Amino acid sequence: MSHGYYRLSGYWRYFQVAPHLGDDRFRPDATLDDIESPTSYLRRNAYCAQVVARDGQIVELRDELLLDVRRELRRSKEDFIAHHTRRGVPVPVWAAVEALTFGAVSKIHRLIDDGDVRYSVAKSFGLDPKRTESAVRALAVLQNVCAHHGRLWNRVPTVPLQVPRPLQRDPDRSIYRQTMWGLIVTLASLVDGIRRDSGYSESLLDLVDRHPVWQDGLKRPHRR
Repeated sequence: MSHGYYRLSGYWRYFQVAPHLGDDRFRPDATLDDIESPTSYLRRNAYCAQVVARDGQIVELRDELLLDVRRELRRSKEDFIAHHTRRGVPVPVWAAVEALTFGAVSKIHRLIDDGDVRYSVAKSFGLDPKRTESAVRALAVLQNVCAHHGRLWNRVPTVPLQVPRPLQRDPDRSIYRQTMWGLIVTLASLVDGIRRDSGYSESLLDLVDRHPVWQDGLKRPHRR
């Protein structure tokens, strides 16, 4: 399984003997398919794994980010967070990242000074190491717009994104420069890479293809 332990453990406990009493053995009637099925929709937390598990190195977070992290951990209702906070012990960073917003993860990336870590993160997603920071920031803005039910159609991104050259398959390269289409194409490629199949991009692009007006507003945004 390729998901974070703390996220998966919330599903596993329903197939264990008595996890609330410390008995984490799986029930004899539990099958691997039973255990994997509820978690099949989860995407791997590959980004965080690359950042926090590089040679045991923990990213040094600055004051602004620490405040964000503390606020989000206090707000979290996840059992794997409460497991630590109820006991008054620090939440391990590899558990904390499961409860952070993508905006906080974006800040973490901006604060990484180690070039090897930045390179490892970028290459794990097939991104240019020199442009990964802007890509993460741009995707964080995209996520925020979607989370607030904002409009993507005919919207110009506030953070520029350099779309990887292999993804620029249309002869008209202008549709990838500071457009929501560039963000969507990049996001689809990243999700496919994480899931190791092309199902996400195929379904997403097929949806857009069925609506030419949507396409135009995503590829050639204009204000009115």
